[in-house]
Amino acid sequence: MALERGSVFAGYTIEGKLGAGGMGVVYLAKHPRLPRRIALKVLGESFGSEPEFRARFEREAELAARLDHPNVVSVYDRGTEGEQLWIAMQYVDGVDVAHLVKQGPASLPPDRAIYILGQAARGLDNAHKHGLLHRDVKPANILVAMGDEDGEKVLVTDFGIARALDETIALTQAGSMPATLAYASPEQIEGHAVDHRADIYSLGCTLYVMLTGSVPYSRTSYVGVMHAHLSEPPPLATRVNPALPRRIDDVIARAMAKNPNDRYSSSRELANAAAAALATSPNYAATALRQVPDLSSGPHSSSFTAPPSNPSNPSMPTVLSNPSHPSAPNFGSNLSAPQSNQPAGKSKRGLKIGIAVAAAAVVVGGVVTAVALSGGSDSGSSAGSSTSTTTSAPVNNGPWGQYSFVAAAFPKLVPTTPDGTGPQGKCVPYGANGDAIDVNTMPTGVARMRCGEKLISDASKITVLIECNKDQSISTLAGRDLTGARDETWTRTKNAGRLRVGETTDDPPLGAVIVSFDNRPQNACLVWALGLGTGQQVYDQWWATAPIDPAG
Repeated sequence: MALERGSVFAGYTIEGKLGAGGMGVVYLAKHPRLPRRIALKVLGESFGSEPEFRARFEREAELAARLDHPNVVSVYDRGTEGEQLWIAMQYVDGVDVAHLVKQGPASLPPDRAIYILGQAARGLDNAHKHGLLHRDVKPANILVAMGDEDGEKVLVTDFGIARALDETIALTQAGSMPATLAYASPEQIEGHAVDHRADIYSLGCTLYVMLTGSVPYSRTSYVGVMHAHLSEPPPLATRVNPALPRRIDDVIARAMAKNPNDRYSSSRELANAAAAALATSPNYAATALRQVPDLSSGPHSSSFTAPPSNPSNPSMPTVLSNPSHPSAPNFGSNLSAPQSNQPAGKSKRGLKIGIAVAAAAVVVGGVVTAVALSGGSDSGSSAGSSTSTTTSAPVNNGPWGQYSFVAAAFPKLVPTTPDGTGPQGKCVPYGANGDAIDVNTMPTGVARMRCGEKLISDASKITVLIECNKDQSISTLAGRDLTGARDETWTRTKNAGRLRVGETTDDPPLGAVIVSFDNRPQNACLVWALGLGTGQQVYDQWWATAPIDPAG
C-alpha cells in the first residue's frame, strides 16, 4: 500500500516518494521529534510476513547502524509497522550512479568515475573492516551529492538488506537474487560462501559500467548472464571506449577474476590501480594524477573537488547533460565571445552576459533529483535503470511533442504552441550547446526549455529556464549554490515550495532566482529566472507575478 504525502508511518511524516525497487519503496519523511528529514525504506509486506527474514533483517540493520563513515549512508532506526518492515536512513539529496550512467559519458567522464570509485572503495573497506559485507554493490547503491566544501560526496547505501535476503531466499530463484545479476560474483551465483572479495568483484563490474555505459555481460536471459560470470573472460572496456588506456582492462580483469584469490585484496587497492591506469593515458593523465586522492594515506582533504568533465581543459566548467548532477552551475565565466559575433548596438557587457546565459542553458544541467537509498532496478541486463522513477514517463503528444508535459506543468509560462508567445516571450527547447532544438528531440532524460532571450542586454528582461525530469523524479535546490544566497519557502493557492535568491559566480554575475516545487507534476522541475543585476533585483522584478501556477 502506497503511503500518501502527509500520512504518518512508524511515527514519521511522509513528505513524498523518492523511488521504488524490487524490495520496497523509499519515501522522504520527517523525523517525529528532531528537525531532520530521513529516507524511509518500507519493504514489501511479503518480506515482513516471514519470521526468519524479519529476524535477519533486524539483525543486519543493527550491524549496519554501527557503521560510522563519511562514505556510508547512516542507518538511524529500523522496525516493524504491522506486517511491513522499515528502515530509517540518512537522506542523501543527490543522485545514484545508475542515473549518471543512464545520462551518458558527458555526465560520467572517466576521471569522475575514478573519483567515485575511490570514495565508494573507502566506504566498502570500512564496512569490511567491521565484518559487514554488502553483497549488492552496483551503481544504484552508490549515491553522489554535494559535500560541505563544494566537492562531491559519495556514499554507499543498502548495507545489510542484501544479506538478510540472501539467507532467506534461494539464490537461483528467478527475480529474487539479492545481488543484481549484472554485478554478481561467481561464488554468489554458485551459492558458495562469500567474503569481502565478492564485493570487490561487484565493484569491478561497477567500474566497467561507469567507463563504458553498459553491463559487463549483456545477455537475453538470467541463465546467459550467470553463465558468462562463471565461465567467460572479463570484457575489455577499451573495446567499448577506445580512448581508455589499455591498462584499465587489466585492472577490471583482476577485479573480476573468477577465483577470489586472484582479485585485489581490498577495494582501495582496486581504486588505486584504476587511478594509476587512467594516469597512463595522455587524455586523462593530468586530471587523474591531480584529482584522485591518495587512498593509501587516509582520508582525503575535505577541500577536494570532483574532477572536471572536460579532461583536456580542466579550467572549463563542468558541463553535464545529466538532469540530476548535484553540482552548482557555472554560468560561463570561462567562455569568451568572438568579436565578429557582437550584435549591433549591444554593449560588450551585454554580450558577455548573453553568452553566460547561453552557457547557463548548457551547464544548469537540469534538476537535482532527490534519490535516496532506493533499491534501484533489479534488472540484471540493464545498466542504466534509474532508481528515481516514481511514475510512468509522460505521454508525448500535442504541438510541443516530447515537451508536452513541461507545457502542461506550466501552462501560464509556456504558450500553447511553439509559435506562441508567453509572458517571458518565445519558449524553445534547447540542447547541449544552448541552441534551440526540435520539439520531438530530447537528447537526455531531462526536458530543457528556455523562455525569453538567449542574449540578455536589457535589465528589464528576464530569461526563464525550465528543466524537468522526464521520469518525474523529484527535484530540489540541493547543490544549486549562488553567491550571497538566501532561501525561503513560498506558498501559493495551487502549489508551494522553496526558492533561492542570489548571484552567479561569474564576472559580471547574473542575478538568479531558483524555484522548486512540492506538488506534482511541477516537483519534477526547477525554474530559473535570470537577469542583469542582483538576485534581489531579479526577485523584485519577477517573483510577485511569476507565471508558475499549474493549470486549474
